[in-house]
Amino acid sequence: MSLYRTPLAILAVAALSACDGLPADGVAFDAVDQQLPTPNTMTLSISPDTAGPGDTLSILISNATPGQRVYLGVTSRGTGSGPCPSNLGGACLDIRTPAQIVFSANPNAAGVITRQVPLPSIPDATYTFQAATFGGTSNTEELVVSSCPLLPWYADADADGFGTGAATMACTQPTGFADNDEDCDDTNSAINPTAPESIGNGIDDDCDVGVDEFTFTQIYNNVIQPNCSCHSGSSHPTNFFFNNSQATAYANLVNRAASQASIDIVEPFFPDDSYLHHKLAGTQASVGGSGLQMPRGGTPLSLSTRNSIDAWILSGAPND
Repeated sequence: MSLYRTPLAILAVAALSACDGLPADGVAFDAVDQQLPTPNTMTLSISPDTAGPGDTLSILISNATPGQRVYLGVTSRGTGSGPCPSNLGGACLDIRTPAQIVFSANPNAAGVITRQVPLPSIPDATYTFQAATFGGTSNTEELVVSSCPLLPWYADADADGFGTGAATMACTQPTGFADNDEDCDDTNSAINPTAPESIGNGIDDDCDVGVDEFTFTQIYNNVIQPNCSCHSGSSHPTNFFFNNSQATAYANLVNRAASQASIDIVEPFFPDDSYLHHKLAGTQASVGGSGLQMPRGGTPLSLSTRNSIDAWILSGAPND
């Protein structure tokens, strides 16, 4: 039975016909290489499994019988009861007709055939390949051909617009997928990078690594303004002053050198390397600091409040 032309028949004809003896249209398996020894079980590998025009396919056929010609067939009809050419010695293909020979070649002494095949402009479809020789066939391999740009999409089980896991490549957004992998809990739509952090629940609600972190607005309104009046002017010998301005407070805290120790007042992502952490915990001497625990002369902040400030630093000390 012949392998007839399909849209993929033009695959690398010019490049392969001279060196691989690509059969002309309508050449039957029956016409060549009959009555050769039964081969080993061949394996076929084609990568990538999704490609577009201009991409190059890497084709590997292994465990073939040296000296026995191998044919690579392809169809756009999928798998099923395929042809049983007489020159295959009773073996039947698993790819449906109409099919086409892409190329034929003899394996090397190790029973291996490798080819790099440019993919021309062909209709978008799923194409199924199978290698065949006298007495045996390989496994089948699928190639999804798509002419539009392939983009990564990520499963979004909770439908909050944020995905997770391995990417699925597709031209357009599949149902139930998002264009990012930024979700840290895809089972709860209330947890995503745009969600507000709920203080005290022990959950990273906004997917920024910090758990129960304050925003800087909360730190300014609930910690700095009511507890740091001595820093509220336009200067202070410790380098931290806020002049009754949240913007000034942030600028003089984050990435600002402490005057009492050789570290920054706030080092984003590193609470233990932030002088603010030690001054609030009363451990300033452990980093070469001095003075009293803050708030000066007042009641130390609760552990939960200090943890929420540390979590803000751990999340990068954003100006939020």
